[in-house]
Amino acid sequence: MYSSYDHDDSEFVKLRRSSDDLAQAMGNGLAADYFPLLRYIPTPALRKLKQCVRVSHDFYETHLNEHRKSYSPGKAAQQIDVLQPLHD
Repeated sequence: MYSSYDHDDSEFVKLRRSSDDLAQAMGNGLAADYFPLLRYIPTPALRKLKQCVRVSHDFYETHLNEHRKSYSPGKAAQQIDVLQPLHD
């Protein structure tokens, strides 16, 4: 069984916006890519990048935790079932 989202689902919209923001931030490049010392200065672009990564991580972590509840070793119904033992 898999999950799907409507285009106006709030969780899906949040993840899509975060992905768009991440692509925009990475597409513009980060000043820290050219000036390594800037890695230690919290620029708006770096804060945005960290926020986007956090949103994605939280989304996937939530869904993986939900999936773990129904996981049965030896019964692979989805690709994630095959990968689950590698994570544990």
